[in-house]
Amino acid sequence: MYINHDDLAAMASGNTGVMMLKAMDRELDSLQRQIQQNKQNISSLKRKHSDSVEDLRPSNESNSRFNARWTNEELLLAVQGVRKYGKDFKSIAEVIGNKTENHVRTFFVNYRKRYNLDTILKEWEKDNGPLPEDSSDIKSENDDTNDNDVICISPTPSSKKDTKNGKVAQVAK
Repeated sequence: MYINHDDLAAMASGNTGVMMLKAMDRELDSLQRQIQQNKQNISSLKRKHSDSVEDLRPSNESNSRFNARWTNEELLLAVQGVRKYGKDFKSIAEVIGNKTENHVRTFFVNYRKRYNLDTILKEWEKDNGPLPEDSSDIKSENDDTNDNDVICISPTPSSKKDTKNGKVAQVAK
């Protein structure tokens, strides 16, 4: 809506100006109604959007993000977790809440000496029995309820052998 010099001259000359002002007022009212309607639509969309977002958000318990930095409380929880679960890093991570199994493994390696984790682990072994070398490859004796189970264990890599003069000699890696 622009008013130039010719429009001003027409308004000043008589009845044309009045009609032009009324047309501009109607246009102004129409634009104000559109603005109000747009504001209502935006408000409605915001409410709808905020309601749907709240429905999609996980509960507060699982809302915590994984964080690689360790607070003092988390360090103490991890040490207590080693006392209670041994090298069951997944269980320790679940107790802490915002750490993954790999975070707890890294903690165990990095803080082994500082928190005397080897001693704590030996105490756990006294109470709960020895730790298997690699729990993913070994099936415990208590799980032998079905004789039809097939157990596949990958063999340990054998050292390379070299033959010299018909004799087999071990080759260093």
